[in-house]
This record gives sequence, structure tokens and C-alpha cells, in this order.
Amino acid sequence: AIQKYSGGQLTVTGPTATAGIFCTFPAEYLSLWGGIMDQVRLLLSFMNISMIILIICSNTAAIFYK
Repeated sequence: AIQKYSGGQLTVTGPTATAGIFCTFPAEYLSLWGGIMDQVRLLLSFMNISMIILIICSNTAAIFYK
């Protein structure tokens, strides 16, 4: 299906570009620094959520084992 759509030419840009299917590209307005900060914020959010879950689970387990 991809070969038929692109005419056998897998290109990154243009009317039949297929590179966006396999990877994501940042928007034109996003700078390199903005992209790095976006990923750092996402990582920190996941770390915070994981820590909260671990703390809640460890506190809940202590209640049941008393």
C-alpha cells in the first residue's frame, strides 16, 4: 500500500511523503531548546507520577500487614 501510494519513491517531503508514517517530526515553530524542554517536562511528569504511585502502594501495603 505504501509503495503504491508513493509510486515506489519513499520521500521525506513532498505531496507523497511517507517519512511521517514511521517517525514524528516537530512542528515548524518548535525550536531545539523548546523540544528538549518539552521532553524534560514529560520525563519529570512520568517520574513524579511513578513516585506517587510507589509511595501510595507502599503506604497501603503497610496498613494491610499490621
